[in-house]
Amino acid sequence: MIRRPPRSTHCISSAASDVYKRQEYMGRRSAWINFEDTCKTLDRKQEHLLQYISTELNMDSSLNSEKQLIMRGRVTNKQIESVLKKYINDYVTCANCRHVNTTLYKNPKTRTYEMRCLVCHSVRSVAGIKAGFHAYERGARRRELLASQS
Repeated sequence: MIRRPPRSTHCISSAASDVYKRQEYMGRRSAWINFEDTCKTLDRKQEHLLQYISTELNMDSSLNSEKQLIMRGRVTNKQIESVLKKYINDYVTCANCRHVNTTLYKNPKTRTYEMRCLVCHSVRSVAGIKAGFHAYERGARRRELLASQS
C-alpha cells in the first residue's frame, strides 16, 4: 500500500518516498507503475516529469499504454527517490514559503517556465530542462558515421 502525503506536506522526503512505486520489467528495463498518479499528486504534466527523469538518469524513458514509465536500464529505488526529491525541490516547492501548492506554466512572452505559488502568490522563473538522452542501438552509431562519410 502506498501512502500519499497531503498537498500541504512541507517535508520533501515524505512526498518523494511515498509517492512512487517501482518494479523490474523484462530484466534490463525498469517500470514506474504509478507514474500517472505521481504526476497528478505533484500537479505536473507527465511529459515534463518524463523529460526531467530521462535527462537526470541519462537513459531513454517512455510511457506505455497503461501510463507506466518504462526506463531502459536498471534503476534502484534510491536513484528514483533522489531524482524525485530534486524535481520536487526545483519545480514543485515554492522558494519563499516552502509550500508545495504551486503551478508551473510556460510564459508565452519570454518562453520560459515560471512557477506560481498559490499560497504566497510569488512568481519565479525556473530553469528549463535540457534535451533528453537518446541511447543508440548496437551498431547504430557506426552506421550513422559511415552514412555521413559517404
